Amino acid sequence: MDYYENALKWHKSAEFSIEGGFYQQSVSQSCLAAELFLKSVLIVIQPKSELDKSHDTLGIFNVIARKYPTDKDVLSGVRMCRKYFTESRYPYNGGEVYTEEFARQFLEYVENVKDYVDNECNGGCN
Repeated sequence: MDYYENALKWHKSAEFSIEGGFYQQSVSQSCLAAELFLKSVLIVIQPKSELDKSHDTLGIFNVIARKYPTDKDVLSGVRMCRKYFTESRYPYNGGEVYTEEFARQFLEYVENVKDYVDNECNGGCN
């Protein structure tokens, strides 16, 4: 399975998690989906990049954005995914930030990343 197809499944899983009330897990799944959508482009433009083996979503986005600049606000969502990918798996704040509204924001971030990949990164690379 390629990164793009894998990202679609994690994105769907994040949606299902929200419906089940698993908001913290949905945030984690959304962050992983955003990362995988970006990696689907990274491996095309820099096939030997070490970022492919990392969870550095921000670093991956920065490499891609140099080749495919965007006027859309994708960066703020990527930053949030970078911050909360680990935090959502190992919550240090007791988990009170993980509300339905918060988790839905992350679904929106993923949709923005997917739109960027699909429409601004040379037709997607998928």
